[in-house]
Amino acid sequence: MLPSVCLEDLRSFYLARYQNLPLSDAQRCDVLDFCGQHPRLVEACLRALQRGQSDWQTAVMTGNLPAQLFARFRDADERAALCDYLSRDDLGRYETWPQEPLLRRLYWQNLLIGNAQGRLCWRSQRIRDIGRGLLGC
Repeated sequence: MLPSVCLEDLRSFYLARYQNLPLSDAQRCDVLDFCGQHPRLVEACLRALQRGQSDWQTAVMTGNLPAQLFARFRDADERAALCDYLSRDDLGRYETWPQEPLLRRLYWQNLLIGNAQGRLCWRSQRIRDIGRGLLGC
């Protein structure tokens, strides 16, 4: 499985990059919850906070990154399949890696995760919402 960004990561690794950004563990948890622990979204949240943007959630969601997460899925047939996947919570049994090419690409884009029950699912509801909005699902 691809690792998710966790609270300890925010305390150590990200602390080195954002030394002048004093965040409490509660604020770090807010960041992780907001972005579903997606590494690029975590980074965008921290940059917005470092710039002093009080509404950092809106700053992240109105920036370029959300569209970039789904930019590689341009083919019309692929988009139709993607809309179908975005409508589902459970995307099937997770074993070594997804056998279906689109699911595999979504997984390697870090948009999907394998959950504790061995099922493939979306990293977060926010990512599903971003995809639905961008694709018009």
